[in-house]
Amino acid sequence: GVRKPYPTKDGHLAFVPYSDAHWHRLFTLVGRPELIDDPRFSTFAARMKHPVEAFGFLEETLRGRTTAEWVALLEKEDMPMAAVNAIEDLIHEPHLESVGFWKMFDHPSEGMLRMARNPLGLSDSPAAIRRLPPRLGEHTREVLHEFEFDAAEIDRLIAAGVARQGPQLGATIA
Repeated sequence: GVRKPYPTKDGHLAFVPYSDAHWHRLFTLVGRPELIDDPRFSTFAARMKHPVEAFGFLEETLRGRTTAEWVALLEKEDMPMAAVNAIEDLIHEPHLESVGFWKMFDHPSEGMLRMARNPLGLSDSPAAIRRLPPRLGEHTREVLHEFEFDAAEIDRLIAAGVARQGPQLGATIA
């Protein structure tokens, strides 16, 4: 499909100018106002008849500036877009920092862990992280018991190597 993140000089931008006005402003912004009257691009119907050319123009044009430059420019024009973050960028993403999205927890065997807080914000029953991520096999007995295996059956499964019993750390948050 043609609606995809586009490469910039240093990253990617999610951007689709939807309306004719968006496209016309874009053509003016990038110094190509003559394209406003180009029969391939002048209307939505025309662009849909020429998607390779229209979205090819976007791809070629967006490569010319950095993501931050595009965000600043397009934001001023109230154009629908967003920078595409890499996973490592999310740790210091300003909005996530401002809402306290990341929480640090001291895990008894893994050290300090950065975890995302629960995204739900319910006033009467706020969500919270009560248990830290388990080690492999830490809750084997608990899970098998929930599936109605008795203690002897669980012992047999672990002895046969069908299930794995990990360390029982019981990592909870105070």
